[in-house]
Amino acid sequence: MASEEGTARASRSRRWVAFFLELGTLPGLGHYVLGSTRAALAWGAAVTAPGLGLAGAALAASRSFFWALCVVHVLGRLLSGLHCLRQPARVAPGAWRATAVVLAVTITATLLNEYLVASRLKAFHHTAGSMYPLISEGDRIYARMGVVAAPSRGDVVVLMLPGAEDALRVKRIVALPGDTVLVDGLSVIVNQTPLPQERVAEACVGMATCTLWEETNGDARYTISADDSHVRSAPFGPITVPDDSVFVLGDNRDNSLDSRHQGPVPLTDVLGTFLMIWLPAAWLGSE
Repeated sequence: MASEEGTARASRSRRWVAFFLELGTLPGLGHYVLGSTRAALAWGAAVTAPGLGLAGAALAASRSFFWALCVVHVLGRLLSGLHCLRQPARVAPGAWRATAVVLAVTITATLLNEYLVASRLKAFHHTAGSMYPLISEGDRIYARMGVVAAPSRGDVVVLMLPGAEDALRVKRIVALPGDTVLVDGLSVIVNQTPLPQERVAEACVGMATCTLWEETNGDARYTISADDSHVRSAPFGPITVPDDSVFVLGDNRDNSLDSRHQGPVPLTDVLGTFLMIWLPAAWLGSE
């Protein structure tokens, strides 16, 4: 009787271990330690697919799809763990063998994730307001990292500004190599042509003296912000953007450290492109 009770306790303990493995490691490992290879493969595939889709949703810049997959993935892990708790006793792999497999699979999956996903995607906590209204202070964003071989006017990029290499910045490209640029207050003149700007009726969030403007730059149309109480500096330029460089500005034109202060940015310092806000600061109750 004592032996049967000990076996039952060991079986319950193994099921709880499996439950937490399903929640915290690679899906399917919990079923493996219970000796159910088929269930491990089935649940592993079913739960891993939405998890892998998160990277695709971020690369596609779809926040709604990203969060939908998050919910599906978390629910899948929970259901998989609960399924482990209901598994009958089976001949399971030995403790040392199971531990070795779990560690090997987890480490391999982590390394593959770092190589295949993290090398392409990077999460940022945007702590400045220089890209408002596109990005608010405190937003969590995703960027696609990698060389931007063919930048376009209007692209929002992640970069290092000359003389400010202590942190990555997010800015908008307004001029390309060979372009002549003059910035006079809110007006941006590229190749002797002012970029069209139209006032937007929408109000800024939490800023009484802020106004919004829709700016057109070639095929790109985007919204910028201005602080009407701000005393603007003297005109900048005109300058000609050097070869293999771009001229960048923040969308919050009166609150941005950009090419007006640091000069054009070499393309070698443009490290990626903005993809999406995956967690707005407003959802956290902060700006």
